[in-house]
Amino acid sequence: MTAPHLAHPEWAPFVAASLIGVAVATTLSWLLARRRARRLLGDARAMPPARLGADLLLVAAIAAIGLAWLGLKLGTRVVRVPGSGVDLVVLFDTSRSMDATDVPPSRIARARELTREVLARLGGEDRAALAVFASRGVVLSPLTPDTDALAELAAALDTELVRPSGSDLGAGVAAAVTAFEAGSTRPRVLLVLSDGEDPEARADAGSAVARRADTRVVAVAFGGEAGASIPAGDVTLADERGRPVQTRRDVARLAELADATGGIAFAADRWGEVDLAGLLAELRRDGAQASGGLVERRVPATQVVPLALFAFVLLALEWIGGPRALCAALRRRRALALGAA
Repeated sequence: MTAPHLAHPEWAPFVAASLIGVAVATTLSWLLARRRARRLLGDARAMPPARLGADLLLVAAIAAIGLAWLGLKLGTRVVRVPGSGVDLVVLFDTSRSMDATDVPPSRIARARELTREVLARLGGEDRAALAVFASRGVVLSPLTPDTDALAELAAALDTELVRPSGSDLGAGVAAAVTAFEAGSTRPRVLLVLSDGEDPEARADAGSAVARRADTRVVAVAFGGEAGASIPAGDVTLADERGRPVQTRRDVARLAELADATGGIAFAADRWGEVDLAGLLAELRRDGAQASGGLVERRVPATQVVPLALFAFVLLALEWIGGPRALCAALRRRRALALGAA
C-alpha cells in the first residue's frame, strides 16, 4: 500500500487551526457548563462525562470532514485510461559532481548519451520534456513529440547551466512535475539521471511531490562509490581548506525516491552502461501496446466517500447523545420487546 498523502496540503494549516479551535471551544464550553451546574445545583455530576464524549464526537466528525476536504489519498484504485503513449520528463543532474570522470569520459557525458538513446527509442505517440537541476530545478522544454529537438538540446547540457551550483534533487523533482499537463490521464514518468549525491544530506528527495503529481520515478545512477575528484579546468575542485573534493554516487537515495512512487532505480556500470532494454520497458510500462488501446493504471485513491460516511455516523451518534445513549436506547427497546412478549 502506498503511503498516505494529501491532494491539497496547502490547506492543512487552515484545517488544523480550525480543528484545534473547535476542540478548545468544545472543551471550554463543557467545563463552563460543568461549573455552572456546580454553582446552581451544587453537584458537578449534573453534567456527566458522557456529554463531553458526545461533544468530542462532533470534533471527530469535523476532523473527518477536514481530511476529506484536504483530499486524503490512501491506498490505490485501478482505472482504465487511454494508454497508447506515455508522458516522459527527463530530469538531468547538472551539479558539479557530474563532471567527475570515474565513468569515462564523465558522468554527465554518459547521461547525455543515455538521454539521446532513450529519446530515439520512444514511440510515435509518446511525448517528452526536459528539465535540469543543481541548486534549483528548471524546466527547459514543454512536453512535445519532437524528440529530435530535445536530443539536440540535451547534447548541449553542462554543469555551468544552473547557478548557483549545488545538488537539490527535491527542487528538481518539484520543477520537473510542472511540465505534466494538469488533468491528463496519460501515464506520467519522471526519468532522473543523476549520481544521487547531496552534500547537504537533505531528507526530502521529492517523493511526496512526485506522488501528489501521480508520477512514477525511474532513476539511473551514474558514477562510482569509491570516490572521485571533480575537474575544475586544469585543476581539481577543492574545499575551503584546499583539500580535493571527493564525490561518490548514492544509489540508495535514488532507489528510495523511485520505490516511493512505484518506480525503480538502475545503477550504471563502471563504463556508464545501463540495461537499455530494461530501462525502456520500465519507462513505457504503463503504455498500451497498440495505438488507441486502454491500459489499467493503479492511481492513488482519494478517500472522500469513506470519510464523509464516517463523519455522518459520528454526527448521528452526537445527535442522540453519544454511544452510551445509543446503548441505553437499545436496552430500553429490548426491554419493551421482551415485556410485550
